[in-house]
Amino acid sequence: MAGCGGVSSIRCGAEADPIDALIIRPHWEYPGRVRQLLFELTRHVARRRHPRGIHRLLEVLSPPNAQASRYACYVGTYDDNLLLQIDTRSYIEWCVHAHGGHEIGALGVLKALARPGGVILDVGANVGTVSLPLARDVGMSGAVHAFEPHPAIRQRLAENVALNSLRNVTVSPLALSDKPGEAMLHVSHGANQGLAFLADAPVFDGSLPCRVETIDRYVEGKGLRTVDVIKIDTEGADLNVLRGAHATLMQCRPAIYVEVCEQNLARFGATPRDVLSYLHAHGYVVFRHDRIGNFMFEPTPRLRRVADGEARFDWIENWLAVMAEGD
Repeated sequence: MAGCGGVSSIRCGAEADPIDALIIRPHWEYPGRVRQLLFELTRHVARRRHPRGIHRLLEVLSPPNAQASRYACYVGTYDDNLLLQIDTRSYIEWCVHAHGGHEIGALGVLKALARPGGVILDVGANVGTVSLPLARDVGMSGAVHAFEPHPAIRQRLAENVALNSLRNVTVSPLALSDKPGEAMLHVSHGANQGLAFLADAPVFDGSLPCRVETIDRYVEGKGLRTVDVIKIDTEGADLNVLRGAHATLMQCRPAIYVEVCEQNLARFGATPRDVLSYLHAHGYVVFRHDRIGNFMFEPTPRLRRVADGEARFDWIENWLAVMAEGD
């Protein structure tokens, strides 16, 4: 995965989030020349090797901070020839700046599943680090439907789609769950705004109203004849998203790539074992990433099958589920 390069200012809309509004003041300042040099050298290593602890070292040298007065802000290249806005006050964009990507191994798995003409649902799309490469890979005969209910992040996503002239990406403001309706999205104004989630009680810095839909109703409403891949990262609502996709799973049999975090699932009264049981009941075989090197940034993660009686789970895992042969 190529590094980020090029510097350009981006002008945001009038209703931009404060973290976006300052993007018209790009600069490359870091606290101290020595620290800057150490960060750049470490970043150079991180893009080629992935030893344990290097991510933490990068965070110490130049941490992502939504309130930082010194930060990097530019338009860079991403995944070879795509363009991506980078503001190092935002955690996901900081990861791209530091490592060349975010969850690089996960993206590699998803790209292997993308086929020309394929239809992909990116549930929890954030700024597009998954949607953009997959849209390029499926081509104009395919489509990516990117769901991002957080308004500021969704604006960023739409701008990245426009930067790359990707006409096969549909950006949706919907949150997805097991039943349609209205809900409150609880958001953080820290560096990682992607931690937003649906819940009944305030947890972070505030809440925003959002419309909730199910995958089944969305697929039917859009007249989609097939769905080939569903990627889900919803900070704990993942089982609810799957429950709202029952008909789609049975009819289209898409590959599923889902983040599984025990703590986040508990917000919705679910466990990793519940997710596993649901997938197995629908005829899926489930694989997890083995934690080799740096889990978040290892370019070639190993996949290991998750057994029916699996008793232990890491605090956060990414699972790939594919339909069992013969089903």
